[in-house]
Amino acid sequence: MSIDDAINHAALPTDEAAHTPTTRQALRDEIVDSIFAILDRDSFLQRIARRISELIDLPNVAIYARSPAGDSVLLRASTFATSDRLPLRLGADVAATHDELDGTRLVGHPVWTVVSAPMGTGPAWAGTLVVRADLDAELSAEHIQSIADLALDIAPAVAVAEMHHAVRQSSVIDLTTGACNYWYLSQRFDEEIARAQRTKNPITIVLARILDFERVQYTIGYEQSDTLLRDLASEYAGLTRTFDIVGMRSRADFSILLPDTDMASAATVIARVHRRSGRVIEKLQAAHPGLTVQVVTGAASFPADGERVAEVVLAAEQRLDQNETLHRRTAESA
Repeated sequence: MSIDDAINHAALPTDEAAHTPTTRQALRDEIVDSIFAILDRDSFLQRIARRISELIDLPNVAIYARSPAGDSVLLRASTFATSDRLPLRLGADVAATHDELDGTRLVGHPVWTVVSAPMGTGPAWAGTLVVRADLDAELSAEHIQSIADLALDIAPAVAVAEMHHAVRQSSVIDLTTGACNYWYLSQRFDEEIARAQRTKNPITIVLARILDFERVQYTIGYEQSDTLLRDLASEYAGLTRTFDIVGMRSRADFSILLPDTDMASAATVIARVHRRSGRVIEKLQAAHPGLTVQVVTGAASFPADGERVAEVVLAAEQRLDQNETLHRRTAESA
């Protein structure tokens, strides 16, 4: 049974009493929810993986989706146990999937049966659907064919999810640095504050500014200035956790959003920001002797410095300005 058949069978009852406006509205609501769910690619594909697992009555399903930028496929969703440690990337050759997933490399001999089915063909190929069953499980030809049919059924949705994710990423990423842009950073800060208000967990925002960036840019040129910004963004991203956000507030100002982090814990991150900034600056100064580049920081947290986004950001900006003034006074007196 395909996904379409299963949905029609489950959602469209045959008795006349069930054909009510309420039932039809419920179906419309489910469709709308599904459309909005696709906006979050990973959650959407995880829902598909769980649904397929239910339809075929096998617990281990993985979706490897083809990114718009290449022919390899990346693991996007899985109902496998976390201890299985699936490979994060597979090649375009579907037959080679068995060599990656049959467990031979782990225990020396196959311990389960792997069924892999392409999601589409040719230019429409969206990736690979992988299903694993115990070695002694009986997989009939009909069962294997149903997996292949399901792979074709979900192919358009997987492709759309990947394309939408790519477009969304391009709309939230600063093209010069690879960090998040100001719009996305603001949106995420609003979301994290709302979440923190429910969970009572702290949030800290760290601001970092390159002093006199216009002078630096005039001295080394736009190309080298862009390289400086990219290197700093890369260093800051490397010191944060996967759910932290590194973004650009302006061409010379960075923001680092640290969920579930108070000011005391953020002090470690701030110290690392200065060390990594120094690493990048030393490299730049080696190529441009006599050039002076400085980075200053300021930070504030929720709820210690405010209950609203504007209050926390304002407190961080004030501390950034204070540290900049202190730095300039120290430099003048030296």
